[in-house]
Amino acid sequence: MGKKYLIPLDGSDHSKYSLLWAFENLINPNIDSVLLLSVGVLSAGTPCEYSAVTRNILNGDNEIDLERQKAEEKAKEIVNDGKLIVKNLLKTQELPIECFVSSNSDPGRYIVNLSREQKIDVLVMGHRGTSSPDATNTGTVAQHCMHSAGCTVVITRKK
Repeated sequence: MGKKYLIPLDGSDHSKYSLLWAFENLINPNIDSVLLLSVGVLSAGTPCEYSAVTRNILNGDNEIDLERQKAEEKAKEIVNDGKLIVKNLLKTQELPIECFVSSNSDPGRYIVNLSREQKIDVLVMGHRGTSSPDATNTGTVAQHCMHSAGCTVVITRKK
């Protein structure tokens, strides 16, 4: 039995690079399994964004529900793009890929919890290599996962 990999995707070039990097350097398609995850993320009062920002749902407005639905639809698109990348990489091989899509207020915590629930061996994720002043105080999703996940964490950075 091979290893179980979790690769969170946010639609950025950095997360796509982490997916490609994992297949080039770590994943053995003959024995390993892969879980792709995208967390659609909202920030209250701002347009829908799908990067590592925190979403605060203040109430159950229809408008908020609509934004959540849009975030989940975007997350599904991102996961489907990831599946297509894997299919093109492997060409002839079939690899079992599980996909998870969520809209969650804390992507880092969600990723860590999913990695524990699914008994992930290796978490591979991209990092932009920059952080805002707020991220210096609160940390990035990658930092949270690196310090909190109960598995090996590989953080890639596109040059």
